[in-house]
Amino acid sequence: MEYIAVVFVLFFVLLDLVTGTLAALGAHEWNSSVMRQGLLHKTGSLLCVAFGVLVEMASKFVDFGVNIPIFTAICTYICLMECGSIIENLGKINPEIVPDKIKQYFGKLNGKDV
Repeated sequence: MEYIAVVFVLFFVLLDLVTGTLAALGAHEWNSSVMRQGLLHKTGSLLCVAFGVLVEMASKFVDFGVNIPIFTAICTYICLMECGSIIENLGKINPEIVPDKIKQYFGKLNGKDV
């Protein structure tokens, strides 16, 4: 198991928190309730990583009937999810920084709240 993946997850989560905070402050839309909800979601993501570590460690001693690299899958999913959020935040901070080809896939950057 590659525990370095946890470091990448933590950095992506941190970068999302920083860019989200900057985007909210820049748009004068700071809302502590939204921040609290976001932190709750981030905590849930980190608990999923802990769950993945636990399952993979336990699979050495407990037969779950399948051998799935759940830890890596969870870390990959969280990193991809955070990348999307970071791109949205960067687009809010500076709309010109995100190319139109990428913006078309992000409703929030096209004025649609999805």
